[in-house]
Amino acid sequence: ELITQGRLLDFYGNCREDINMLLYIMYMMELLDKSLMDKVPLPQLFSTTITVLELFNNKGFNLLAIRYFEMMLLINLGYRPVVSGCIACGKKEVVMAGFDLAAGGMLCRDCLQATGHFIPLTGETIALIRLLSAGRLQALTRVKVSPAAMYQLELFLEKYLEYHLERKFYMKSTIRTLKKSMGIPD
Repeated sequence: ELITQGRLLDFYGNCREDINMLLYIMYMMELLDKSLMDKVPLPQLFSTTITVLELFNNKGFNLLAIRYFEMMLLINLGYRPVVSGCIACGKKEVVMAGFDLAAGGMLCRDCLQATGHFIPLTGETIALIRLLSAGRLQALTRVKVSPAAMYQLELFLEKYLEYHLERKFYMKSTIRTLKKSMGIPD
């Protein structure tokens, strides 16, 4: 098929005013470009992308919205993390302490010791992962997150994306490099 014309539906002018927001939007586009297959429609993911862009345009940049987008991408591609209980033993009423990338789910403290590769997580980060996987962006816009949990959440989602999509994302390292050179903390 050959596309011969297009129509601009929204300009998102406010998004173009903030370099940080623009870099993260470029990161979102890189994620889409490197993870989607031709002629496989994902209307829910399209809707999520538009919702995040509209949030940025109307209310300004929100880093949790980027984390929401990453989680919705994973879910729409079939990689929803198991957050309701321990992926290894199945217990639901225990304290979770980490995440097994290969198995795609949370691990309790007992099972964490038995597995070889896992990502240790704090209770705050686990709560954020659960909130993100529930898919309610409006609830996320009202959440206050500690810098440590935000950083741990970012690393978790980065590793989860890289594991399942089997690739690195270059905009992420570009953002880190620019932030470092400008003295902006991660």
